[in-house]
Amino acid sequence: MKIKLLAVLIISGGLLIGNLSNAFALEGGDWMVRFGATMIDPNSGSDNAFLGATRLAGTDAEVDSDTQLGITIEYMLTSNWGIELLLATPFEHDIEPNAALAAVTGNSKAIGETDQLPPTLSLNYHFQPTAGWRPYVGVGINYTVFFNEDTSGGLKTNLGYTSLDLDDSWGLALQAGVDIDLSANWFGNLNVRYIDIDTDATAKRAGAANLTIDNVEIDPWIYSIGIGTTF
Repeated sequence: MKIKLLAVLIISGGLLIGNLSNAFALEGGDWMVRFGATMIDPNSGSDNAFLGATRLAGTDAEVDSDTQLGITIEYMLTSNWGIELLLATPFEHDIEPNAALAAVTGNSKAIGETDQLPPTLSLNYHFQPTAGWRPYVGVGINYTVFFNEDTSGGLKTNLGYTSLDLDDSWGLALQAGVDIDLSANWFGNLNVRYIDIDTDATAKRAGAANLTIDNVEIDPWIYSIGIGTTF
């Protein structure tokens, strides 16, 4: 609800000062910094889990959403083309079992948790660099690094698995957004991204077969709303 309210305020501000559509024009050599709320909403699923070499039929795991501070830094190569780097504070996710996997672990609580950072480098095209509303699209490459992984729920308390490892991921990133002038140097920003993020999860305990979940497809939609400045 707060994100929707902020979106309304940004768009309203852009409309109110629409007459300042030429407040500034993007040019080659300009820098833009955007920051605000960024929500990762995974469209997740996985292959069946394996206990050692035994497939656990019907099992699946999903990753929940999280919102953190997102920051992008963009350098304009020309008035239309820019190179952008997406950064953020660490996102925190629970790994949640479906009913079949919950039956294996003994309860339906999350079986693990992890932090991740998804730095993404994109090439953006800005359609109307001299207007007060400046839509853009971009394509790029994402590298997602997972850290602070830990088991939880029945996987830890019932089955005794205390070590969890998630493989880092490389993937394609697509985005579309719009910058809306608020003043001569400040603008609002709305942005949506899709990133291909896949990982394998491995839980370990001494003296027992590993529990592995292959091909965890996180593949999130990422929604951002914030403000930015140019210099």
